[in-house]
Amino acid sequence: TNSPLLMGIDAGTSRVRALLFELDGTLVAEASDEPTVKCSRPGWASTESEDLFKSCLNAIRSVVALVDKPERIRSVAVASVAEAGVPIDAVGDAVYPIIAWYDCRTLPQANWLKQHIGEERLYRITGLNMNPIFGLCKQLWIRENAPEAFNKTVRWLNTADFLAWKLCGVPATDYSLASRTFALNIQNLEYENELLEEVGIPCNWYQTLVPSGTFLGHVLPEPAKITGLPSDCKVSSGGHDHLVGALIAGATNQGTLINSMGTAEAVTLFLDKPIYDKAVGSHGYVQGVIVADRPYYYHLGGLFTSGGAVQWFHRL
Repeated sequence: TNSPLLMGIDAGTSRVRALLFELDGTLVAEASDEPTVKCSRPGWASTESEDLFKSCLNAIRSVVALVDKPERIRSVAVASVAEAGVPIDAVGDAVYPIIAWYDCRTLPQANWLKQHIGEERLYRITGLNMNPIFGLCKQLWIRENAPEAFNKTVRWLNTADFLAWKLCGVPATDYSLASRTFALNIQNLEYENELLEEVGIPCNWYQTLVPSGTFLGHVLPEPAKITGLPSDCKVSSGGHDHLVGALIAGATNQGTLINSMGTAEAVTLFLDKPIYDKAVGSHGYVQGVIVADRPYYYHLGGLFTSGGAVQWFHRL
């Protein structure tokens, strides 16, 4: 057959998967690779960005080798964990390892934001309740603990953004990943520059916002050569793994509840518009948005170690 195939990259907590699909959603092939996660002290976890990209290339190469005609692969997009990012310098190098989404070293920075900005204001702007995992807390931690890296940084790329950028050379962020940074205003769907200036994070670190599925560019020659992807293969924006999954499951109608489990588990309820009730935030629920053909707002409650606990039990 010569029917086109679509590739999805899933950069999860513990592995990077590459999956090939027919246009009707039928899974054709998949492969995965595990980057090294370093846990240098209790509560800390990080991955080298180049190690993550190498795992991505390995997974792609393995899955491309499973199809007879790689030229059938027309497009690739990356979904990933949401609260992990890569600080990049002016020549395009990462200046600090990726702090894992679940790393809790950033608690002091979360407390500082609570004290100086206030939980209610942050929730009103971003839809997020106070939690040390969000991107802004990691940026503030790097400023305080790795000032040299902070001063060299000119760009912040979320995990999926980073992998797409390495594949095609175009930096962009979709709305669902921006929703997990403490920097997106979910009322006007723009970055909250006033807040960023107030806490001392450069606004120009953040990338152009695009809907999920936006064409970014074609695969660069080097990754095409390493993986076997055709040189005219398109790279498009993906997003936050749980939310991309909800879109694919067709669970985006108001009042539809979806349960998505990876290492973490997210229970998500889609809404037509955000709800500004601080009681919702105080109960630990967060809001956000994923944009495809239109904005889809959601409420989300999660268990960080749900799938991880099942995996642990299974290993025993």
